[in-house]
Amino acid sequence: MALSYEDISPDLRKVAEQNREQKIVQLRHQVRVGEGMQALTLSDPNWQIFVSHITALKAPHESHLKAVEARLLDRKFLDDKEYGQLKLEQIECKTRVDDFNLMLNLAEALVKQGQKAMEELTGVAKPTWD
Repeated sequence: MALSYEDISPDLRKVAEQNREQKIVQLRHQVRVGEGMQALTLSDPNWQIFVSHITALKAPHESHLKAVEARLLDRKFLDDKEYGQLKLEQIECKTRVDDFNLMLNLAEALVKQGQKAMEELTGVAKPTWD
């Protein structure tokens, strides 16, 4: 005997309700994280100390990256060993600069994610099947 939609409909609604409840919990958590990060970045003076420190740590890697890239673009012939070493340095410096940028942008990304979650939360709070 085949199951009909009427037979499985209550189960589908139950699963949909559980998924909706999990989504609401996740969105509320994202909202709280966003609000916390916004409060940290706007009102905590230590945040500016952190930003200044990370910016200072990033600066030498940026300048070294520019120097390495200038040597790679120079018309001077590089042997395989020197070229390989410069490419490794380029990758290392670029990775570190990207990591520092990620640290600096993380708070802003979390605030935006919290704002987006708040907007989405208003749409998820009501069941969609009714």
